Amino acid sequence: LGLPPIDSWAYTLRGDAYSAKLQFDRAIDDYNEALKLKPNYYAALVGRADTFELQGDHARALEDYNAAIEASPAWSVAYRARGVSELNQNRFQEALDDLHHANVLQPSDPYAVLWMQLVRWKTGAGNGSLATDAKYLDRKVWPWPVVALVQGSMTPDQVLATAKKNDLPSRGHECEALFYVGEYFLAARDPHGKGYIQAAADMCPSTYIEFVGARAELTRLGG
Repeated sequence: LGLPPIDSWAYTLRGDAYSAKLQFDRAIDDYNEALKLKPNYYAALVGRADTFELQGDHARALEDYNAAIEASPAWSVAYRARGVSELNQNRFQEALDDLHHANVLQPSDPYAVLWMQLVRWKTGAGNGSLATDAKYLDRKVWPWPVVALVQGSMTPDQVLATAKKNDLPSRGHECEALFYVGEYFLAARDPHGKGYIQAAADMCPSTYIEFVGARAELTRLGG
């Protein structure tokens, strides 16, 4: 018996795996194949956009994020991804609009809330509507400790310790904690922030939004 044909979903998953390994050409080839089989497949569009983002090709990434949102306007992930990209390009108002929309569509997504907070820090808006934005987040799971840091109920050392205590094999919680603690310090004009951001850039898997965010922050900081 022959093997069943690879469908658009399978091509997208393989593209994601290639992108995580920084094999960008292979990843984009698979996303392209997925889109041949299923034009305007929003998951393939976001996967390809994320890969372009990793390559620093923001223009092509934005085209794909836009297409994904047009194809699936109720999918919060696409708005969040576009908002993250916009923040990394210092397009703060556009980023805030997209991240807010992601939060409205999926109020339980902690990363939309956290990245809205990053925009506010960059624009000097303080904590803004953090309490309202975080109303539906699960306080028992990661990354709630990061939200607690922003709210003032945990310290940076407590967040880092919590991240290490029940971490993933990839050390994903620790890398995220380093990034957000770094941003917390930078917002307070504390020069220690840059060291945490550099540590996040060194540790975070390439598939994490904190990896690209750390690289963008280091560019802003001049190294």
